Amino acid sequence: MFYIFWIKAFDTVNHDILLHKLDTQYGIKGLPLSLLKNYLENRSHYVVINDSRSEMAKFTCGVPQGSTLGLLLFLLYVNDLPLVSNFKTIPFADDTVLPLSANSMHELTTKINQELKSVENWLKYNKLSLNYSKT
Repeated sequence: MFYIFWIKAFDTVNHDILLHKLDTQYGIKGLPLSLLKNYLENRSHYVVINDSRSEMAKFTCGVPQGSTLGLLLFLLYVNDLPLVSNFKTIPFADDTVLPLSANSMHELTTKINQELKSVENWLKYNKLSLNYSKT
C-alpha cells in the first residue's frame, strides 16, 4: 500500500523566499540575483473574454509556467524538501509527489502522520500547501 501527496507549485512560489534561497543556498548574488528578481517581480497579466479586457494585475507570487527557467526556479525552491522527511520526494513538472509505502494500513497511517508533521512545517515556512484535489 502506498499514498501519494501533491504540493501546489508554480503559482504559489513566494518570491522573497525563492530569492533568499537562491542567495543563501545556491550562492546566486549580485547582478544575476537582481536579474532574477526583476524577472519574477515585474510580471503582470490580464484576461480577455469576448471583447472585454480586465485591468492589468501584477503577479505577487509564482514563477512563469511553461518556461524552462520557471521550472528550474520551482525545483530550486523545493529542492530542500527531501531533507525534512523520509518521503521519497519526486519532483514532476510543476508538482512534487511524496510517495510512502507500508505493509499494512495501520503502519502506513502511522508513517504518514509522523512524516506529515515535518512536511507541514516545511510547507508553512515556504508558504506552500498540499493540493488536496490531487492527493
